[in-house]
Parts: sequence; structure tokens; C-alpha cells
Amino acid sequence: MEKTVSAEIGLVIPCFNEENRLDMAAFGHFLDTFPQFFLCFVDDGSTDRTADLLKSFCTSRERCRVLHLEQNRGKAEAVRHGMLWLNRHGDIPFLGYFDADLSAPPDFALELRETLLQRPGTWMVFGSRQLADKQHIIRRKRRHLAGRFVSALINFAVKARFSDTQCGAKLFPAEAVHPLFQEPFLSSWIFDVELIQRICNRFGHSEGMARITEIPVSRWRDVGDSKVSPGYIFKLFGELRRIRRTAS
Repeated sequence: MEKTVSAEIGLVIPCFNEENRLDMAAFGHFLDTFPQFFLCFVDDGSTDRTADLLKSFCTSRERCRVLHLEQNRGKAEAVRHGMLWLNRHGDIPFLGYFDADLSAPPDFALELRETLLQRPGTWMVFGSRQLADKQHIIRRKRRHLAGRFVSALINFAVKARFSDTQCGAKLFPAEAVHPLFQEPFLSSWIFDVELIQRICNRFGHSEGMARITEIPVSRWRDVGDSKVSPGYIFKLFGELRRIRRTAS
């Protein structure tokens, strides 16, 4: 397939009913400031004006694209759809995904890319709010405590010692995208854990963990309330069990 998109870094931005949170001016400033980036927005079946905002924004810009899912499929499928599209259509050596609310600045992907360049063979690098300088992190206490609890469960499930697997800032070398994203995920929210498990299944647990790196996120700012309901914690146990069963 002919590659129609060229960039140094491609980022997927999953969006669901983000009309009141999307800062298109900030995204525009980002693209104007960093010409090495391409943005792929994935509208995950939004029922508000998210699709219209994204279409209007990308109509006048060459380095962005909007993909639309007819129905809400969840963050995992939106990210998977965007990553596979970028990998098929783009001549892009590094691909990743960031949250639409800009909790982490998208230019942090430059630091993630530098880590991949310095550590050949790494298949996934992500930001950590726990490792970061606390003066650069603005978090709600309840979300912070919930995040620590979920992180502990995840580390137990995949036998890891990561500090913050759920930080919405991740980057991958292009060669890792198809093996990691070709199959649908079991979970719509903790698919990051499945990515870790898939890497370990491919390389073995010890080597797989060595191919995953986390670095301090440069800045983080919680925006609005979490879209994950408090009751999801009960569903989380079942999803982690299913993911753990995929270990080979």
C-alpha cells in the first residue's frame, strides 16, 4: 500500500464527546510549532459536536486526519483503529497515542522518541506521573489514590513493577505497531496492560519487560472528571483475570 502520510512522529488522539474539552487552538499551536508531527484524531461515535469540531480543524491542515467510528467502541478500539491506520498509510518511524484533553502535552512525545532512540529494541515507552517532579503534576487526590490502587493491581496481574501504566502518553517504534495492535483488545480501558502482556508473550516475560520503559512525564494536569465510573473497579478484576489468562 502506498504511504500517503509522512512525518517523524504520528500521534493518535481518541475522542468521545469531547466538545467541551477539546482545545483546538492548542492543537493548532502545537502543529504550527512542531512540523515533525502528524495527528490522527479518532471520533469514537460521539453524539455531540466533537466530529464537527475535528472536521473543521483538519480541513485546513495537511498534518492531521479525522477517522470516524459509527458507534462508540471504547478507547481501546479507537486507539487501535488509529494506530493501524497510521501504520498502513504513513511513513512514520514512531507512533503513539495521547489523551484528547491534553493532560500531558503532546510535545512530550519528543522525549519518548529520544528514549526509543537511546534504547534500541524497546517496543513501548510511556510517561509516568509517579516518577515526575511533583511541582509539574496537578492531580485530584481521589483520582491519584484510585490510580495507585489500579496500578498495584496491574503490577500484580502482569508481574511487573511499573509506577504508572495508565498514563495517557505512550510511544512505539513502527515495527511494533502491527504485532501489538492487529488483534482487538479484551478491555476497552486497561488495554495498556494487554500491550504489556502481548510484548511479554512475544519475547518471554524477562526480555519483554526489558523492552518496556517508563520515564517521568514532563507535565500533567487532570482535566475534568474521569470518564471511568467508580463501579468499574469491580469489572476491573474480571478484565485483569482474562488478560492474565492470555499469558503464554
